Amino acid sequence: MDESNVNLAGKRILYIGPEFYNYHVSVNEALVRLGATTRFHSEMEYGLLFRLLAKLCRPLAAKLVRQHLDMILRGESSSNYDVVFVIRGGFCDSEFVQKLKSCLPDARFYMYQWDSLKQNDYSHLIAMFDKVMTFDSLDAAKLNIPYEPLFYTSEYSNLLNERLEPLKYDLAFVGAYHSDRLEVVKKVAAFCDREGLAFRFHLFIKRLPLMRMLLTGRLKVADLRYLSTKSLSLPEVLDIYRESRAVLDIELNIQSGLSIRTFEALGADLNLVTTNKHVMSEPFYDPKRILVIDRDKVDLNVAFFTDKTVKKPYNDIDRYSLDKWLCRIFE
Repeated sequence: MDESNVNLAGKRILYIGPEFYNYHVSVNEALVRLGATTRFHSEMEYGLLFRLLAKLCRPLAAKLVRQHLDMILRGESSSNYDVVFVIRGGFCDSEFVQKLKSCLPDARFYMYQWDSLKQNDYSHLIAMFDKVMTFDSLDAAKLNIPYEPLFYTSEYSNLLNERLEPLKYDLAFVGAYHSDRLEVVKKVAAFCDREGLAFRFHLFIKRLPLMRMLLTGRLKVADLRYLSTKSLSLPEVLDIYRESRAVLDIELNIQSGLSIRTFEALGADLNLVTTNKHVMSEPFYDPKRILVIDRDKVDLNVAFFTDKTVKKPYNDIDRYSLDKWLCRIFE
């Protein structure tokens, strides 16, 4: 499609989504940059009380969710929007969506999923939206909805002109602790130590979960060298990427969709090492620049890091910029 044919100028958009790192801010800023007037609501306020109740008393947590959704409805009942844009909407049930449609009968409803169906079952909401898209190609085929991979923001594409030579790291990983990420990072670190490769990793975990898992034996004291309770800011992540040759991506092991870290690495024109084999089906896949590894039997190709020949740019990677991604959502 020609993204230039999509015009958001003057559109009034109600945007509901998770407050996930700074992505909700970037998306909102891009909508404004494309000419829209926006109002953002977090899909849920993730305060300490809610997090505790979600683990200890789900009925009370559900009550907090309902109160939050009702607050959104009260605040927007007299508003006038052209578009309702929901990203993920993990707490938006059919009752909420139906009430919102009643409040905004002239608005078009769009949903984008950056979670897999296994993680967030949104299938019951699809019929209530004018358009639903997902980052997961297998879910797209199963649900008969469009497949649309994720995006990168301009901070990453700007790194093209900010590389710090000589590079400090052969491989870098930045991400939060979940599923089997720790085990994969440990295997990659062991491989890099054996082969003399510089591996910079930052695996974030919050203090309370860390203490709980140490006390229950899910984590060992020896694991602490791989974990950090400090969350990196965007400038800190960019500093690491600026000095790296390649980025390691370890997707959630129940999803097939490509993570946003994948596109941030590609947008920065970095090589990619990933556990997600589905990247091999993408038009930008280049085996000279993207190394797919088995998360259970980690074996990196040393030549992938030592080959210093100039590689071709990724094919049409500009189409995954945030602005063009939004234009395809609202096509």
